[in-house]
Amino acid sequence: MIHLKNKKLLQAFTIVELVIVITVIGILASISVVGYGSWRTSIAQSEVKNDLKGITAAMESARNFGSGYPTTLPSSFAASTNVTLTYASGDTTKYCINGVSKVNSAVKFYVDSTTGKEPKTGACTPVIAGAPTVSGSLNAASVSLYWSSVSGATSYEVQWRQNSGTWTTVTTASLSFSQTGRAIGTTYDYQVRAVNSGNQSAWSSMKTYTPFAGPASISGCGGQGIQQVSWPSAANSQIPTFYVYDYNSDEFVLDNPLTATGNFTWNGDDTANSGMVADLNSITVQYANTQGWLSYATSMSFGATYPCNGS
Repeated sequence: MIHLKNKKLLQAFTIVELVIVITVIGILASISVVGYGSWRTSIAQSEVKNDLKGITAAMESARNFGSGYPTTLPSSFAASTNVTLTYASGDTTKYCINGVSKVNSAVKFYVDSTTGKEPKTGACTPVIAGAPTVSGSLNAASVSLYWSSVSGATSYEVQWRQNSGTWTTVTTASLSFSQTGRAIGTTYDYQVRAVNSGNQSAWSSMKTYTPFAGPASISGCGGQGIQQVSWPSAANSQIPTFYVYDYNSDEFVLDNPLTATGNFTWNGDDTANSGMVADLNSITVQYANTQGWLSYATSMSFGATYPCNGS
């Protein structure tokens, strides 16, 4: 009986038992790894939050003993070994400071004095580099504005008004803005600024446009041979520029802008092709000012109704 009992005690684990043991060990190991990772993340979060609370206290102390908040991190507070603090934006009345863990870069918090002193998950809203530099043009009833992108901006606000009235604001994500239907003699002002979810730049320099009238009338003739077109001279140092449609070649021919005193007569010369336009179909005349802006257009169509030399 003793011999049989000892033999039973010496039997090994079965395969099923080994599989169960290995599985249990694996589960316990996984739980340990996940638990350690969560614990490490929790430690990193606590470190960043505590440092942000510390720097907030230092900022408040500096304001109390000075003339406002400092615009750099106070030297009276040193960040922990595993934390990086960065002054993101602000002035003497407000500030925003970022905190990031060096151990886990995904751990990010910030303090924004305008919304409270408690650390919040995420980062400060990016600072906008500056106001946009705006250029533009006027062509008859159309105003077009253009500007380059501004670092930190997610969109742009365009304001416009007429005759120094109330501003109207339009938001756009593009780098251009245009309007049509601008009236002759009405003054239009425009300005642009860059914005994001929490910041905005100063307004750009204001652009002002006043649409102006073109020639009151055009007279002339067109057909076979020579074409003659006349229009009144432009006022206020404006010069006429005109667009010719060549019926035979089916294309527009732009002659050079011409300075005229008194009434101006064009005899059909085509500087683009160094010759005469055989059959002039239509002509459009606009005045241009010294800034290159164009007036409203005056047009005239030609054909058999307006023959030259009776032909």
